[in-house]
Amino acid sequence: MDPSRIVVYLIISLVVFLSSQGCYAESDNGSQLVGNVISADTLNQNLSQNPAGVDILHLLNQSGSSGTPASVRIIQVNPGAVYTPGAANSAPDTLYLISGTARVSADTSSVNAKSGDAVVVPEGSLFDIESIGNETLTFISALSSPVQVQETEKQSMYVKSPGEVTTVILGNETDNTSFNVSRILDTNGDALPLSYDLAVVSVPAGHTIGSHYLDSGEIGYMLEGSGEITIGCAVHTIKKGDVFFIPSKAVQKLIASADLKYVLLTDPFYKPGEDFPVSSSC
Repeated sequence: MDPSRIVVYLIISLVVFLSSQGCYAESDNGSQLVGNVISADTLNQNLSQNPAGVDILHLLNQSGSSGTPASVRIIQVNPGAVYTPGAANSAPDTLYLISGTARVSADTSSVNAKSGDAVVVPEGSLFDIESIGNETLTFISALSSPVQVQETEKQSMYVKSPGEVTTVILGNETDNTSFNVSRILDTNGDALPLSYDLAVVSVPAGHTIGSHYLDSGEIGYMLEGSGEITIGCAVHTIKKGDVFFIPSKAVQKLIASADLKYVLLTDPFYKPGEDFPVSSSC
């Protein structure tokens, strides 16, 4: 074969190989990562069948997603009833109240909490949660990954209410990309002994959170409203009561069709500057 043709052939082969590597890298950067949405109907069906609550990570595993290192459950307690885990928690446990009122008793102390509050029960505590209102108590229980828990001196029960949190407005109102973030548990800023943090995000109808990704995984619970969330290249409809999962480094975008509000667990916990805007995922 003519040597010049051999050189051309090798160059073409190299270009094809590098192009395929580039496509793979682009996929690995978020377009093919698998997120998921668990519907409110699925959650309610599981809640009615299991008084110990719904294991979110189990449902994600069933649907092909691996979730985050933290253990996350949604639990309901009827008025006047008491929920007891039955053993000391192996890592700090956060309770975020979706609805109802609770008295949380751990070891020798107790606190009252209402909808929107977060309570952190320290590692090694024997505790119970009593539903003390007339409304069914519904809460998220997030047990930190022991490997990733931030080392701090705080080892007593910790309560945070929405009124104690400064709401930050992000995005731009003029091009309908503004949204509000209230970091209920600021693990990095408040030096909490957790592997994750907890925020409430509000997006007005017609507004968009643009394409971006985090190095952390995220689990969100829809408190109000509806919209669409794009995870990688997949578009999901989300509404009140749904849970969505966004894996680490997956590109995401959200559009609110009605005023939308959700509580968001980010694991490992968010640090300023660790979110990265991109043009799109596909």
